[in-house]
Amino acid sequence: MSEVEKKDKKKKDKKDKKKDKTDPSFDADVLPSPVVVADALQYEVIASDESKHALSSLITSTKRTCIIFIRHFFCGLCQDYITSICKITSPEELAANETSLVFVGCGDPSLITFYVKETGCTFPLYADPSGGLYDILGMIRGLNWNEKPEYAETSLPANICRSMSQVVRAGFKKASKAGEINRNGGEFVFTQDGQCTWAHRMPDSIGHTLPQQIKEVMMMTTPTIAPIMTTTMEDAPSSSS
Repeated sequence: MSEVEKKDKKKKDKKDKKKDKTDPSFDADVLPSPVVVADALQYEVIASDESKHALSSLITSTKRTCIIFIRHFFCGLCQDYITSICKITSPEELAANETSLVFVGCGDPSLITFYVKETGCTFPLYADPSGGLYDILGMIRGLNWNEKPEYAETSLPANICRSMSQVVRAGFKKASKAGEINRNGGEFVFTQDGQCTWAHRMPDSIGHTLPQQIKEVMMMTTPTIAPIMTTTMEDAPSSSS
């Protein structure tokens, strides 16, 4: 990428940060097209040891892999979401069904160890600090502090207080690398041969697929539980990590 292209991208990113994407044409559950999936599978995410891994390398160990994209590393609601999922399933249970689960966060990989300790996450966790993979797969930005999702284990004020406490304990330098506060995630199921068979993007900051529902999706050979669409999102231009 040239210096001019980098500057243009920075300008675009700044504009995106200033406003939430509320495009009425946004479809949370549309499947990404084969071209978009191919682009995404080449994208590299980062482990806690700073090693880089193409997304394609994360979906080869089992017939199906569910990749859950979370919000910033200090989002208490996403922490509750991960904790809830880890309470109702395990790597061993999913492996028995030839399925695996991977989490990806939009913050710096230096926070992964801290995050795993806070959530008790028993599944692999990677980072996409630039958010490029989120963009490729059509995930959006947007906030909603008015409602409490079903997977929240505490009240919203308590969640905020916990997040602030974590910021202090992690240190403000690391906290500044937790990820964009208004970037949302989603859930995608990929087959071993690189097809995306199920997708959901958070429409706002509380819009994850419910833990029990995503478990049911992961345990099915061919996911049929909504959300699932037969159409695909438009081909996105090729992006690199």
